[in-house]
Amino acid sequence: MIRGRRTTVQERLLLLTMLTVLVVTGVILFVSRDNDGAETAIAASPVSIDDVVIVVPSFSDGPVAIDINTASAEELTELHGIGPVLAARIVEYREQHGPFASIDDLASVQGIGAATVDGLRERASVGQTD
Repeated sequence: MIRGRRTTVQERLLLLTMLTVLVVTGVILFVSRDNDGAETAIAASPVSIDDVVIVVPSFSDGPVAIDINTASAEELTELHGIGPVLAARIVEYREQHGPFASIDDLASVQGIGAATVDGLRERASVGQTD
């Protein structure tokens, strides 16, 4: 019961789901109470276990841009509209003509038109072209 009333099955499932998510994501913060009722947070210490890899999620503003001047053909296929054939052409063009000065230069690659270039602007970059 919560505050003197009976809980429904849905409320119990919701509570169980919320607690499970908190435990699984490691968001639970343990709190202890002193004899006078004051809450005191328990300090957590990192635990080291051999041969265990812990992956911590990283939150970013969006997908990482792919530098068309340094990316491999395989990396270039991560761009929308670029398959293995176009990726190979981009790498070949780059090797023959040098680095791209801008995303617009991709239109010089056979098979890449203005619409494809426009679709690449959010995810593609030219990095540093000294």
